[in-house]
Amino acid sequence: LINMAPSHELSVSSLKRKLSNLVSKIKACNDMGRLALTDTSKVTAFKGQFRSLEKSYEKYEALVDELTDLCEAQGTPEDFPTTTDTVTIKTMERYFNEANSTYVALSEKDATVAGERATRLSTTIPLNDSSVRIASSNHLPKISLPEFDGNLLSWPKFKDIFVSLIHDDDALVPVKKFHYLVSSLKGPALAVIQTLPVTTGNYPLAWQALCSQYDNKRLLATTYLNEVVNFPRLTSKATVESFTSFLSIVSENVAAFRHLKIEKEADFILFYMASRALDPYTRELLEVHFKDTPFPSFEELSTFIRDRVRALQLADPTSLGVTSNFSTTSTKTTKPTISSLGGHRKTSLLVNQSSSSSSKQKRSEPKSTSVSCIVCGEKHSLLNCLRFAEASPKQRFDMLKRWNGCRNCLSSNHATKECKSQWHCRFCPERHHAMLHLKKSDSGRSSAHDSTLAATPQAKGMDQSPVCCNATRVDDPDVLLGTALAEIEDKRGVYHKIRLVIDSGSQFSFITKRFARRL
Repeated sequence: LINMAPSHELSVSSLKRKLSNLVSKIKACNDMGRLALTDTSKVTAFKGQFRSLEKSYEKYEALVDELTDLCEAQGTPEDFPTTTDTVTIKTMERYFNEANSTYVALSEKDATVAGERATRLSTTIPLNDSSVRIASSNHLPKISLPEFDGNLLSWPKFKDIFVSLIHDDDALVPVKKFHYLVSSLKGPALAVIQTLPVTTGNYPLAWQALCSQYDNKRLLATTYLNEVVNFPRLTSKATVESFTSFLSIVSENVAAFRHLKIEKEADFILFYMASRALDPYTRELLEVHFKDTPFPSFEELSTFIRDRVRALQLADPTSLGVTSNFSTTSTKTTKPTISSLGGHRKTSLLVNQSSSSSSKQKRSEPKSTSVSCIVCGEKHSLLNCLRFAEASPKQRFDMLKRWNGCRNCLSSNHATKECKSQWHCRFCPERHHAMLHLKKSDSGRSSAHDSTLAATPQAKGMDQSPVCCNATRVDDPDVLLGTALAEIEDKRGVYHKIRLVIDSGSQFSFITKRFARRL
């Protein structure tokens, strides 16, 4: 065991060194191809390197598999592939596909030049057409069709190569083109056309369906920007490999984004960055709204959000300042508690008393600058009184025996019979606040108290401010709390799913250490 560790490290180091050499060869070939597209003097050098590109890439893939198996066998899968290695592997695949696409483009250019030359010579020397085609194609190496699995980043290169070699080849009948297309697809991409029989008439339909699914410029633009924004942060010491991966990923996606030739790039980028801050449901509505707009602008996004604000205000009266702690008989939608199922209960009452319920209430109820609590005597409103909130409903009734305010909205500006609020207790149709609701066994006493207290005269004005009060009565240790699924964005901009426990009376928020580390 002592001698195996150094041997393992040497093997990994040796394989990584071979990988690095192959990465350099593949990158050099792709770089030469980029130069050859604009500089004809580089074409010969590129074609020379391209002859060995396929073998180099096959060796590269074999070494990646060998390294992965070796590290897993030794119990050190974290040694390979690392995050940087994964990025490099994807980059090499893109370089290989790009070099093939470049070779096809240069070959078409050579064929065009040769055709023009043959046309000029045909005026003096008659040639056999078939011999010309054979002669012009004998010196070209065989080009294998790339595979497309539905990865949107691979679509542009796949489309260019397939169109050049198959789709635009008039010598191929449509049914053969269909066979080539099916053999080049796999996974989700193949599922798009697999229901169509392979016939001559179905090839245009299959190609159109594939283009409709993946040839979406806006989706491509968003994917390119996601690759740039979500590039993993370089947390360890910077190396040549990490910087190379950074430049290759960022520069490649930026170049692809610019290749889309968006009319107003900056405006669309602002739209993209701002829309990332929206919740998933709003994002879905946003995409439906702009389904026919190629590249929406930030101004269009702002208009959409303003329309959503108006819609939410009209759909939810509480957003306009209407108190939400009461419910009418016709709109009562309280969830069943444990007591309704035959057991004991824990009741949490969320009171949201707004200081600006309506302009009409403002005119009839002048706001007092100093209010003394009827329960504890301190300078705050009744809804802000902790002693009142912690008491039971029966105790609250006793506290308000000599109080002259309203038992329905807990305002000191008027009596209960003068209350103009349309809301009442959420647990019963009586005109009293939900915090004063008694159990059925005490209903007779509750009615007597309510009728006595409702006849009391009006008191002075009382300040109303937002407050969250938790009134609790526990006869059984078992408590049911609501939960919700949500997504939290970490420091890298990646969203993680989390389940929240909802307790309106809790004064603290907690999170597990494990989830905190993920953020």
